[in-house]
Amino acid sequence: MKKILLLFTFLTLSISISAQPKQIIKGAVIDKYESPLPGAKVTTLNGAEVTTTNADGTFTLEVPVWTKCLIAQYEGMANKKINLNGEDVYFRMSPKIKSQWFILCNYTFLSTDVDNASLGGIMGGRMGKWGWYGNLGISLTDRNDVNGCFTVGVSKRIIDELHVYCGGGFVFTFDPCAEIGLIGKISNHLLLNAGYQVCPADASHYVKIGVGYAF
Repeated sequence: MKKILLLFTFLTLSISISAQPKQIIKGAVIDKYESPLPGAKVTTLNGAEVTTTNADGTFTLEVPVWTKCLIAQYEGMANKKINLNGEDVYFRMSPKIKSQWFILCNYTFLSTDVDNASLGGIMGGRMGKWGWYGNLGISLTDRNDVNGCFTVGVSKRIIDELHVYCGGGFVFTFDPCAEIGLIGKISNHLLLNAGYQVCPADASHYVKIGVGYAF
């Protein structure tokens, strides 16, 4: 008798689930250049309904009417979630942001009311969606005075391969300084750096340029 009741309950649940109202979602998965991504996985949040895109990047998926969003997944791309609004769905995928260590060699021009100086330095850290860095520079003024600075700060990826950084620290005389700049990736490994640094105590201003390597 128990087996019969369990079988009846199972059949009832199966019929109830199959009778749930459905909706058909159509759309496409593309990259940032609007090229189709065939074989991309499109699924509901709980993974109960899933499909893959065709050769032209399009898909069709039947889901319950109360489904609020879909998720697209593709190898090498960051997962993308889109809320449903009754229209066709288009996922524009972006590459996963990989964190990389980097090192930069900088040459800095110093301009003050008293001295002019050239400063060489080294900057290194880790960059990704968010990152951090440390910077050490040494300068020689027109009066042959040796000075320099040490700064630390954070970086943020803003578009594609462009990162902005800002931080602060001290010159060797223990006066505070602050800086801001940009690091651009020219290739997978080659970096270019441009920054600006100011030391309020002696009104010195630095313009920093450099090249580096990401690994």
